[in-house]
Amino acid sequence: MDAVEQATNDGVLQGAEVFMFTDNTTAEGAFFRGTSSVRPLFELVVRLKALELRGEFRLHMIHVAGTRMIAQGTDGLSRGNIGEGVMAGEAMSSFVPLHQTAIEREPNVLAWIREWIGDKTIHPLSPEAWFDQGHGITGHTRTPSGVWLPTREVGTHLWSPAPAAADVAVEEMLRARHKDPSSMHVFVVPKLMTYKWRKRLYKEADVSFEVPVGTYFWGKPMYEKLIIAIVFPLLDVSPWRLKRTPAVLALEGQLPEMWESHAWNTTFILRELRCLSERLGRVPGDMVRSLLFQA
Repeated sequence: MDAVEQATNDGVLQGAEVFMFTDNTTAEGAFFRGTSSVRPLFELVVRLKALELRGEFRLHMIHVAGTRMIAQGTDGLSRGNIGEGVMAGEAMSSFVPLHQTAIEREPNVLAWIREWIGDKTIHPLSPEAWFDQGHGITGHTRTPSGVWLPTREVGTHLWSPAPAAADVAVEEMLRARHKDPSSMHVFVVPKLMTYKWRKRLYKEADVSFEVPVGTYFWGKPMYEKLIIAIVFPLLDVSPWRLKRTPAVLALEGQLPEMWESHAWNTTFILRELRCLSERLGRVPGDMVRSLLFQA
């Protein structure tokens, strides 16, 4: 707080974006909401918000894992240890991978997704493809009257944005679901800058979960968890979507307890979810509800 206040008074932050990293989730949440029930914390939030307005800069309060703070050197510095992380000469930018996707940081993530998604040819959408291919648009055709119309194709789309751009990717994925309700979407992103997009993603996804660090495809050097969200095709009959149906909740509920000791088995559960979605698209409409709500 004191450093930001001094920099604001010196006028060096005008027109800038300031990134403040903390291992305290309460601080991130309070700043994003703009309030807190704890008076001292509330007063700090008000001071920061006032500084943003007066100094004409934008402040991002971002939660990171405590293990990342230790590796970066801040934790040790408070105890007089000046031989870790940036204090040992490592670049600060190497500890804040807000611009890197999960697959760029760990290619094994893509191999794991292909194991249960069942499509070996699937690739992450590039940022440019979020606005057409992600919506099921594969090209354009011209009518005899000279009008250009988009050509569409049903498929499975893999969204793997960098945390700093995840809010845009979430927005486009949800638009794509309404434009192309027969396609499936898989969203994968490191647990960083979540205050910008997590609430909306979890609200709209049919299945969402977090992969802890230390699994065979998301190791401990990743520090933060990996967020996975799945949007299945919409159904033609009631209940119209798979979210919160007993059959899906039963499978989703098995995931958290498996990561530490049976991480490999999560592949089979996710594959079963994928197969369930495909089967429902082939059965008569009057059988869909009985399959989803069976005991």
